[in-house]
Amino acid sequence: MSCIEIDAVYDHRIIILNEKQNANFVRVFGSRTRLSCLFTLLIALPACASEFAWTGSVVYTDNSDGDPEIYVMNRDWSEGRRLTDNEALDNDPALSPDGEQIAFTSDADGDREIYVMNADGSGVRQLTDNDDINDFDPAWSPDGKQIAYVSDTTGPNRIFLMKSDGSDLRPLISNEEGVWSDDGPEWSPDGDRIMFFSDRETDIELFTVDISSSIVSQITDRGGMNFYPSWSPDGKQIAFSSDTDGDFEILVMNVDGSAVRQLTNNEEVDLYPLWSPDGAQIVFYSRRDGDLEMLSVDVDGSDVTELGYPHLWFDWID
Repeated sequence: MSCIEIDAVYDHRIIILNEKQNANFVRVFGSRTRLSCLFTLLIALPACASEFAWTGSVVYTDNSDGDPEIYVMNRDWSEGRRLTDNEALDNDPALSPDGEQIAFTSDADGDREIYVMNADGSGVRQLTDNDDINDFDPAWSPDGKQIAYVSDTTGPNRIFLMKSDGSDLRPLISNEEGVWSDDGPEWSPDGDRIMFFSDRETDIELFTVDISSSIVSQITDRGGMNFYPSWSPDGKQIAFSSDTDGDFEILVMNVDGSAVRQLTNNEEVDLYPLWSPDGAQIVFYSRRDGDLEMLSVDVDGSDVTELGYPHLWFDWID
């Protein structure tokens, strides 16, 4: 790989772009790093000037002033309102299913921990409290009673569960030993499974874990890097990013890994897909014009639309 630019360094996670501007994993301190911080670390992005087709609001992280904070605004990017205001790094916002609370990650106490606040920014509560351990990437269960998150408590990243009040913390996949990392937990709409990506098979593949039994099933076996899964609202399909054609593209498949089809096809980076609430479109990030932008594509691969420069780590409020 020919390195021409280092975009970000945070918590031993380094994002490097090669000559085609494809994000690549690098080895840091002997372990495979992940792209969890890619979008929160690219700084000084202009405000988005384009409009979404959907109604409602968006919660997101904005790092344009060099201090990542969490904001909420309409989906046309108007009337942005700041919810956090401190010197800490606040990111990974995730909305509770009822839209009343926002879980997020902050290093306010010196390392990354999971916090929850009301949707208006009031009532901030710290849920995890581990010295010299990073807890991040929270994801609400569909019923709002549990939060899955990633922790490096045992060394490599592992997925943990806790109640939404921070009690009953436990590893979701218990008694596992290995140098691999499990990342990016995404609940199925019915709350029975969590999909995640992991390098436990050397390459980065997608897996599911059953919540009740903790049984892990491998979903993809494509080689390369396959990550950032997003369940369709009806729970029947998964959108994800993959580099198996030489650069990162957006793909869709059935939840059992069958019927894989590629939605995007270009020489630049397409990453971090997220379904629209009506299931008709998928939003993703791309460097097609040299700058990191937000785009949407219809689920049949048609009508790729540029939405402008993104605010980062967004989630929907319906």
